[in-house]
Amino acid sequence: MNNNKTRKTALITGATKGIGYELTKLFAGDSYNLVLVARNKVRLEEMQEDLNKKHNINVTIIAKDLSVPNAALEIFRETIKKQIVVDVLVNNAGIGDFGLFNNKKLLKLSQIMQINIVSLTELTKFYLKGMVYRKEIFSKNLNMTENAASKEISNYLNSN
Repeated sequence: MNNNKTRKTALITGATKGIGYELTKLFAGDSYNLVLVARNKVRLEEMQEDLNKKHNINVTIIAKDLSVPNAALEIFRETIKKQIVVDVLVNNAGIGDFGLFNNKKLLKLSQIMQINIVSLTELTKFYLKGMVYRKEIFSKNLNMTENAASKEISNYLNSN
């Protein structure tokens, strides 16, 4: 088995629920070290303990809300500080909302854009440069809200 320090590392946002949680289990099963990002620190700690026991991998947790400006930069700085090289980036975190656009609060729309567009783009920009430099380009960007956005637009168009 590979030494933990020579294994590849996957950073997964939205890691505590749904597809992010399932991807976490798959990467762990393939012996990747993990950097798990989500808002729920307690759930991240539970996952860290469980994955460490089951898979003998390094699991770093970062509790951040990607709907908050500069969260992506703080995540990047934390991985640099801990000397973690991210080989695979899974931008899975995302939010959506249903209903008529004109009824949405501007704060909610700003949060949606921050997590689904700004944070996703920033994380990709921060980590891709190192991947290209190492010639290990394997950036997987999963933006799960694309489907939700398509459904919202479809629902809006069908309601008129």
